[in-house]
Amino acid sequence: MQSCETGNEPKDILAATALFPLFDWCQAIAPAGSRLILLQPPLAAPPFRELDLTQAKRIRQARLIISMGYGWDEWMREYIQNAVEEKQEIIDLQKWQEERIAETASSHESERETNPRLWLDPIWTQEAVRCIAERMKAILPEKESEIEERTQAYLLELNRLHREIGETIASLSYKEYAIVGGSFAPLARRYGLAETAYADGKELAEALRNRSRPVIFVEKANDLRGVRVIVNKAKEIVLPLDAYGSPNDPERGSYIETMRFNLNSFKKGLSHGVDG
Repeated sequence: MQSCETGNEPKDILAATALFPLFDWCQAIAPAGSRLILLQPPLAAPPFRELDLTQAKRIRQARLIISMGYGWDEWMREYIQNAVEEKQEIIDLQKWQEERIAETASSHESERETNPRLWLDPIWTQEAVRCIAERMKAILPEKESEIEERTQAYLLELNRLHREIGETIASLSYKEYAIVGGSFAPLARRYGLAETAYADGKELAEALRNRSRPVIFVEKANDLRGVRVIVNKAKEIVLPLDAYGSPNDPERGSYIETMRFNLNSFKKGLSHGVDG
């Protein structure tokens, strides 16, 4: 198993998590030089089921462990339950979101439903970033002002992203789309899109007989070569979406860059004239 780290080796690990979007949030708000651990590669499919000895040691050293829940990092959650040390802080984002929904009497659909991919909704992302920042400040009170400054700067970027996505999607000619091998339902609910998700090529082949739009979105994390053959035979346009991002990709090297990558795909696929 490989991991992605930032910071200097001698220092304590400030935070460990298993999903790249969460790792990138931590990079944006943690004090300069903080050591952070990403416990699995960004596009690991299927996700890891257990830690090797090196990773187990690292997660024990982390002062803050951030779990997404909803099945994304079940192996890590089991470790947390069985082996976590008293000095470690834990953020369970599934539990946190469920509590937020129970507390908030919001009229917006996106705030009334649990969201297994909450990072695909920039509003939920802002709330999660605030939660992580508060826990980091409790762990590092001497760095409180730096964490707050970095958090506020990042929240401004996230709010700009939210406005950009909202304005772009509002301008699109089409508001319905199909996706194979994944789901962007959190983003769709937030910004008024209607998603139809297909798990595999068989479902897709049946659906293509009745489709009027020649665009199919495919999530990049999946090996969907067979789906592409079906789509190509039907003369559909295939456009990529990426829920995770990758630190080594110039287009998707951060959470915000990845969301803009997806926005550009939606803009291309749902604008008038794409079927030429």
